[in-house]
Amino acid sequence: MLVCSWLIATTGTLASAGEPSAGGLSTGEPSAEDLIALAPVFSNGDPRCQGIDVCGTMAVADGVAPLKFRVSYRAPDQHALVIRDGADDTPLLWAVDRKVIAYEPIRPAVLYSTGPRTEFILYANDERIWCSLGIASSKDKPSGMCVSVKGLFSGPSQGDEVVKTGDGTYRLTRVKNEGLSVVAHVDTNRLQPYTKVELRAGHKNSIFLSLYKIAVGEPPGDEAFATPTKEQLAAKLTVRECLDDEFAESIKCIMLLLRSL
Repeated sequence: MLVCSWLIATTGTLASAGEPSAGGLSTGEPSAEDLIALAPVFSNGDPRCQGIDVCGTMAVADGVAPLKFRVSYRAPDQHALVIRDGADDTPLLWAVDRKVIAYEPIRPAVLYSTGPRTEFILYANDERIWCSLGIASSKDKPSGMCVSVKGLFSGPSQGDEVVKTGDGTYRLTRVKNEGLSVVAHVDTNRLQPYTKVELRAGHKNSIFLSLYKIAVGEPPGDEAFATPTKEQLAAKLTVRECLDDEFAESIKCIMLLLRSL
């Protein structure tokens, strides 16, 4: 069961996973295509990648603060996902190496499970952009992360805009069909030039997904994989241990509640 997922009608292609492109351009001011060529594509399945750390926000519903998330990977097989309330930063879900903790605000209580895997996928094919973020109960598959920022720009568009924002820094906007646009902040002085990426949609041009930290290559520190123990949680809150299916259904109810607030 995935905590949050979107399927957006648009166009694009999924590039193959690999190392981030080095920043820097040869001469003159870059075009949109020059900046798109620097967009990262990364996956924990790439043996050259020793670490990934992505922070962002995702829209839940109109009038509700977006949820914050952090997805981390450290080679060879450490994965972590943390989701927080966008209004007050309350941790709603920790998922680290098959140990998952979720806050149930109604009781209040903490749900605890040791089975689910984490997943963060963001890619595009010829017709759609697909984003999935959350947990899944399939024990036969490992946790995974695969993100193609470059793929978000693929396919037909209604126009590009490049605005210089500083010395070697730019804001790149591509307007795609059906009211969807991709906005990227690019610093060509950096090895991984993309410092922020936003997906916007609708007549209000609202942000439904934002990646405001994209770090690829260096392993995240220990703090990214730290979680409280079950005993520490039990000292302050009721802890309810759940089987995988029960846990997934409970998380679904919590997310539906968040959407209605």
